[in-house]
Amino acid sequence: MKKLTTLMIILLFSMISIYVFAETEDLYSYEINEDNTVTITKFNWKNNHGDIYIPEMLGNRMVTVIGSKSFSTTGNRAVKITLPDCIKTIEAFAFQGTEITYINIPIGTVEINEGAFAQCSVSRFNVESGH
Repeated sequence: MKKLTTLMIILLFSMISIYVFAETEDLYSYEINEDNTVTITKFNWKNNHGDIYIPEMLGNRMVTVIGSKSFSTTGNRAVKITLPDCIKTIEAFAFQGTEITYINIPIGTVEINEGAFAQCSVSRFNVESGH
């Protein structure tokens, strides 16, 4: 019986340790990565009233990843999107369906996954030299 109880406790703690806690700050929901950086997982379009300036920090941690489908939307108004230099990865379908008037891909961005800008209307974009 003691072995079974010990096993149950170990299983419970291992399940808790792999559960990812979602945080929210301003218009952004995010997860904390293993390297103590942040992945944006969801953008609150409903409460956004202007262009999008993605912050360098959320929860006192560096934002390095725009998560899969995090800005995906339909029916939003056109926006300018400003990415900070610390963004390393734009995951699959991150901006799917977004009407973008301008976006700059900073020099720090080293990976843009499949469909990151699928079904987007992009009026103007800039890819910093060095890519």
